[in-house]
Amino acid sequence: TWVHALRLSLTPVLGVMGIVIGTVLSGSFAVEIVMSWPGLGDLMYQALVARDTYLAAGCAAAGAVFLAVGLVTADVALMAVDPRTLDTA
Repeated sequence: TWVHALRLSLTPVLGVMGIVIGTVLSGSFAVEIVMSWPGLGDLMYQALVARDTYLAAGCAAAGAVFLAVGLVTADVALMAVDPRTLDTA
């Protein structure tokens, strides 16, 4: 039936989803700066202008955490859909 084909076709979609989620969360920094929205992107910009290296490094680390969370979420979803990936993990 189509359920078996759906499970197999979700594998590449979930692989790309992790990169997309991480990119969207990390890319919000640029949107906040351009649109002048208060947030982590604006905070990082102000830290860079003020040469506050610790705050800028913290904001960059938060962006890296967002990217890692997106990738881990996609990996967990991939393991739930395709049990064959548990053997290679």
